[in-house]
Amino acid sequence: MQRSNLFKAPVHDFEQRVYESAKILPPRCSRVLLYLFEVGRATTGQLAHECQCGNVSDAVLKMDAVLKSRRLNVLHYLPVTLVRNKFGDVSLVHYWELVDLHG
Repeated sequence: MQRSNLFKAPVHDFEQRVYESAKILPPRCSRVLLYLFEVGRATTGQLAHECQCGNVSDAVLKMDAVLKSRRLNVLHYLPVTLVRNKFGDVSLVHYWELVDLHG
């Protein structure tokens, strides 16, 4: 993703708050935020790969204050049915999701 193409004109209040937040966040945090906005929900591995972010939880912690000031939050949780990796072992992969605290 090129940073200049990410900031298109917002249509709704939620979208506007997301793009305003992305403009002031560091590039790594902006990529994670905008990816979650576009796809809705992603695993830690997807975010790390698609957003070129080695430490997803650190990126989310760094954007927390900015998001909360705009009534947004990024939640993470384990899936109801635990995911198995390619070796058959249970993986504690988390899902991440952008949510609107407004309503």
